[in-house]
Amino acid sequence: MIHAAALFSSLASLGLICLIYACNVLAPRDSWLRAEWLASILLSLLTGLFPLALAASLTGLWGAISEGITLGAILSASADLTSLAATIATVVVFRAILKANAASRANPDNITPRPTKPHVASRVMKKAA
Repeated sequence: MIHAAALFSSLASLGLICLIYACNVLAPRDSWLRAEWLASILLSLLTGLFPLALAASLTGLWGAISEGITLGAILSASADLTSLAATIATVVVFRAILKANAASRANPDNITPRPTKPHVASRVMKKAA
């Protein structure tokens, strides 16, 4: 049972993080998919499922390894390895989201350009003052 829970929760968290990536990175800037309420709902679901996926896959893998070599242990270990791979893929996609958001904030497109040289007051302006 723990193997099925691990597989379901890890695949669900991978799907959620891919959906978050699509909403935050791939969607156009003026799209409703970039709404904060949608991102917070998806992130709250991910926050609930990801720890379950990680703990269940590690616990199930430990149990499958400690049982010895049987057909059931091999099948459950393969399900747990798939779950662990999906969990690692979730972490990789999350890292890609963080890098993409950091790159988009480093070069914002809504700023006023700064002058290259500092402004020096002319002689007329200095005398007037």
